[in-house]
Amino acid sequence: MVHRRFIVCACMLFIFSACQGESNPPADLNFETYRQKIPGNEIDFSMTAIQSANTQHGDFWMATTETTWDIYRLFQFQGIADTDGVTGPTTPYVPMDFGMGVDGYPAISMTHFAARQYCRWLSNRTGFFFRLPTEKEWEHACLAGEKTKWYFGDDPDELPKNAWFWENADDRYHQPGKFSNPFQLYDMHGNVSEWVHDGHEGEEWGRIAKGGSWEDDAEDTTAAARKISKPSWKMQDPQIPKSIWYLTNAQSIGFRVVRPRNPPPPEEWASWWNADVDAILKIHQAQMKGDR
Repeated sequence: MVHRRFIVCACMLFIFSACQGESNPPADLNFETYRQKIPGNEIDFSMTAIQSANTQHGDFWMATTETTWDIYRLFQFQGIADTDGVTGPTTPYVPMDFGMGVDGYPAISMTHFAARQYCRWLSNRTGFFFRLPTEKEWEHACLAGEKTKWYFGDDPDELPKNAWFWENADDRYHQPGKFSNPFQLYDMHGNVSEWVHDGHEGEEWGRIAKGGSWEDDAEDTTAAARKISKPSWKMQDPQIPKSIWYLTNAQSIGFRVVRPRNPPPPEEWASWWNADVDAILKIHQAQMKGDR
């Protein structure tokens, strides 16, 4: 067992070292926005440098936009990776964009567990530590240091100029690129709600999503507003047991990732990704052996 653990650790360190050579974030002394490459293809995405405001984990980079289908589908359809054993989601029964569009649009309807597994996959592919933001990190990035309801102030009449929500979204999500805050982060209010790491650990439900969405009214898009996950988000899932990857009735839930400037030791990374619900862990282990 000791020898097997040593081999696995050595392999992971080799993967991290190799992947780092293919990505090009700035040196730590140049803490600035950069584009993160994903080795093995030509897709990359922007990571915005955010200076901490007394958040627990210090400065961090945050994805400039919500995770899009273009990137998420690399993870979604990977199967089981031979290099590190990370498994992607099972094949969905229906298109999970629900007809709203894929190319350049935000990925939606993934569980909190699926979003964390994406972070694991992305970390293994790039060699850098990615995770979901904490709620405090998310709120700081959203408001860009302000103390108001929205980054632009407290007047809801200004929201149509700054976010996609029920009044102007035309019953669908939108491609990022129109509404950004002073940190140049897009769609922190509205478009799709975003998973954060916080929630009821050890329980499937009670996880937190921030920012509101295309289907929410103005007050549900403030920086302080929360969506709390609940069983009805899987109501139409035909599987028994229900999927650990998809939320059939939460078509406005997405996420974006962060990368801490000063990451924890590699041996602590998995604590941000691992299943913390026994039932989910059991299903996931079975799927890694080939079960659906």
